[in-house]
Amino acid sequence: VVNRSFTQVLTGQAKGFDIALSQVSITDERKKAVNFTEPYYSSDQGVLVRTGTKVDSATIKKMRLAVEQGTTTLQFVMDHIKPVNPPSVFPQSAAMYAALAAGQVDAVLFDTPTVLNRAKQSNGAFQAAGRYDMGEKWGGIVNKDSPNLPVFNKLIADFKTDGTLKRLTDSYLAPSLGMDPAKLPVFTP
Repeated sequence: VVNRSFTQVLTGQAKGFDIALSQVSITDERKKAVNFTEPYYSSDQGVLVRTGTKVDSATIKKMRLAVEQGTTTLQFVMDHIKPVNPPSVFPQSAAMYAALAAGQVDAVLFDTPTVLNRAKQSNGAFQAAGRYDMGEKWGGIVNKDSPNLPVFNKLIADFKTDGTLKRLTDSYLAPSLGMDPAKLPVFTP
């Protein structure tokens, strides 16, 4: 396992790896710089708030929202949620969570599994209030010149067919998040 910057991977600048698996949403824009495997996970955006904060599809529009730079969330927020004030954009997720804890923002929008994990680790300070179904899928990334894409696609297809992905999700993902992400209420923009 090697660590590469998210931005370098997304722009095709990172070298020295075979596949990147890092909760990356497949988009047409990103496909210009890298190749994606077949999708292995449906992604949506979770809403993280301080525990006790009431939020729904209507009230979120008036809240001070936080998103991470370089993610697909900012465009979704602007196009679909249409908040009264533009969201705060943070270079890293840790800064968003710190701003939420300090009361500088009212809600963080980020990948639902990550939001659930953050809520679980917060010792009751945060809660996942809901999620938006953006229709996005996560895929692995390989550089444009990689000959390995067909092999990775076959592995993912086999993992889906034989139930490996479901078993991994049930065994590791749901317990680490404290709940099944699909059980969170879905907000409609």
